[in-house]
Amino acid sequence: MAALLLFILLLVVGATTLLVSKLNKAATQYYRDDVTMKALLKAKESLIGFAATYPDNQAFSDTNAGPGFLPCPDTDGNGSPNPPCGSAGSGTYAVGRFPWEYIGTDEIRDSSGEQLWYSLSNNFRNNPKTFPLNSETPGQLSLDGNSDIVAVIIAPGTPVCNQDRPAGSNNVANYLEDVNTNGTGTFVNGGSTAGCSDFITFNDIVVAVTRDELMKPVEKRVLGEVANVLNTYQNDMDLLTPTPNDGSFPWLSPFSNPRLSTTTFDGNPSTQEGLLPIHLQDEQFSTSFTVSWNLPASSGATVNPAGTITATELESGTQTVTSGICRWQEDVDPPPTPTINGANTIECKGSVSTGGKTYTFDFGFTEDISFNGTLLNLSQPTSGSIRTREVLVNGSLPVQSISTPVIKISDGISTGTVSIENPSSGSIQISGINYDLNVSPGQEEIPRWFIANNWHHLIYISEASDYAPGGSGTCTAGSCLTIKGVSPNNTTGVIAIAAGKELPGQNRTSGTLVSYLENENNSVLDNIFMKNTYPPDAGYDPNFNDQVRIVAP
Repeated sequence: MAALLLFILLLVVGATTLLVSKLNKAATQYYRDDVTMKALLKAKESLIGFAATYPDNQAFSDTNAGPGFLPCPDTDGNGSPNPPCGSAGSGTYAVGRFPWEYIGTDEIRDSSGEQLWYSLSNNFRNNPKTFPLNSETPGQLSLDGNSDIVAVIIAPGTPVCNQDRPAGSNNVANYLEDVNTNGTGTFVNGGSTAGCSDFITFNDIVVAVTRDELMKPVEKRVLGEVANVLNTYQNDMDLLTPTPNDGSFPWLSPFSNPRLSTTTFDGNPSTQEGLLPIHLQDEQFSTSFTVSWNLPASSGATVNPAGTITATELESGTQTVTSGICRWQEDVDPPPTPTINGANTIECKGSVSTGGKTYTFDFGFTEDISFNGTLLNLSQPTSGSIRTREVLVNGSLPVQSISTPVIKISDGISTGTVSIENPSSGSIQISGINYDLNVSPGQEEIPRWFIANNWHHLIYISEASDYAPGGSGTCTAGSCLTIKGVSPNNTTGVIAIAAGKELPGQNRTSGTLVSYLENENNSVLDNIFMKNTYPPDAGYDPNFNDQVRIVAP
């Protein structure tokens, strides 16, 4: 009996020891996993923050690079990326260590003391860059069968199988296992090491950065830029005199398929919902304009009267073209290091018939001009017109003609002309030129990266009538926009919406607003919108990715 009791006691003690041992191992493993996961999430948060603020980093000189770009991996272990990386043509994706120093964080290690590893989608890398990069740019990586992944961060853990880290400190196969080593863009959280008989043949822990996770803060960054652009426009208009509308927001561009090369983004009077009004570089846009000229022969102009067309009417006059074409372009040195020379190319063409004669104008100048409200000479938008600009060219400005400016007057039989090339006196004033948001470097009202990455395709604006040109600048509950999901929800004057990626059921090649915005946001001109915080029991659609930013007030 005593022997039996002793046996039972030993059995209990052994079982308890085994249980405690397993619990200790489990606790230790839990601690290691917790440390590693915290390290991975810290790295993920830092990477997303880096991408969202990419254009704010003064070290990057590429003004076309907007938020969303990611660094190449570190392949030599010093914390800095080693560009260029990846190969979009062959489907090879760079795998290396997490470039912690370049991103601006401290050195992040997993619970085993190892540096983290990292791979990214080729179309998000910052060297070489792929344009455009925006919400419609898909992630090319996959993790455990889930696609649309922009980047992965990997904790390698302790060595397994035949991994020899001192001998191959930069060899990915000495740190990662299975497909995580091969650079095909496919990653897993469970696998094995071929030809290995160890009990543990795989211990990588991988976290993903999905497109949605990256683009949510990136879109917020873009919306912040749009809000700044619109409020700066409003404030600048407020400084002009006279101020009939006391600082209104611009008329917008009517929504049309933004993917078509024929689509323009010109502002249109009476358009309170639509896309940002922008004159793109080299775009020839329709506009009326008024020409006043004083070019006597003594100014250096060449005056050629003909028939009934006299020298007097050729040398000076004022005419208004109702259907002209103009173009702006900044003078920039070619890549790889664009240098702004501070000169605008200004071209305007058009004709008008009056009094039995046809006046034809063909101007092209390069002039030094600055956005200071003096030489630029802006005019307020009104209830019936968009903002306009005036160009004054005379002998006191350093002007170089890019084509010989020509004025022609014809009576149907004879044609008289006047042309100039750097006149020493005399003047040409072209006023009333439609002037949407300026994208010229050095004078830009909206960053170049916004256009280079097609964000102007994905941002939708709405203005309450009182905030449009001709309005009072303040609205009441009956005239403001209504934003469901905001409290109070009826005091908003201007909003900007980021459309996000194309959702299931949407077809953006169709160019319809319902393929960009969801729910209340695609109902035109009802002044009712919604945020994703709108309660589910009140009509919230979970398949909804619009982000709404209140611009004013």
